[in-house]
Amino acid sequence: MLTGGTTVANLFGHMSGRQKGMVQIWDVVGFDEVADLQKMPKEVVTTMKTFCESGTFQRGQEAVSGDASIAMFGNTNQPIDVMVQTGHLFAPMPDVIRDDMAFIDRLHCYLPGWEIPKMRNDLFTDHYGFVVL
Repeated sequence: MLTGGTTVANLFGHMSGRQKGMVQIWDVVGFDEVADLQKMPKEVVTTMKTFCESGTFQRGQEAVSGDASIAMFGNTNQPIDVMVQTGHLFAPMPDVIRDDMAFIDRLHCYLPGWEIPKMRNDLFTDHYGFVVL
């Protein structure tokens, strides 16, 4: 889980290839506050868009692959019913994502957290499981 900005080298590895990036090491890279993507260098967003499309990205002279999913978390600034009536659910996202239809096309899921029940003791188990709501 990332809080705040990050660099291309942190996410996708160093140009030298000696140090792997998060998308090569982890199963999921989560951005705690999607609004922080606005502050990231354009190269991070561009490389992330390429990675979301193909699972590969360019580092130096070679194409590199990674298996991580990209997850973005954030809050809305208005009540949901107001957002739905006056705009759209992507409105809280930074404009580098919201206004880039190619990036939006690469999103695989938009999970409205307000529709997920709060955690309760009866939702926990001592065994492996898959939660379906």
